[in-house]
Amino acid sequence: MGLMDDLLRLLDGGPMLTVETMAARLHVHPALVSMMLERLTAEGYLRTSPPTCTVSNACEGCPLHASCALRPQRQMWTLTDKGHRHLKRE
Repeated sequence: MGLMDDLLRLLDGGPMLTVETMAARLHVHPALVSMMLERLTAEGYLRTSPPTCTVSNACEGCPLHASCALRPQRQMWTLTDKGHRHLKRE
């Protein structure tokens, strides 16, 4: 999967990143990262945050609050079991 594997590694247990930050780290356009996130989510490698996860109402109880780069109305992605298994096979 190449670039998609790199994106999965970025999302694997690290700090929450914006699409723009992911794109900068992967040296690609943010639109490409958005497309990859959609595909990886559709294929079951990622899941998105529940709609209730926003900076205004969920951060205090979140274990990632200190490293989160999200802003209100932004989406968060985490690896599913399938995503973790895929990375372990590499």
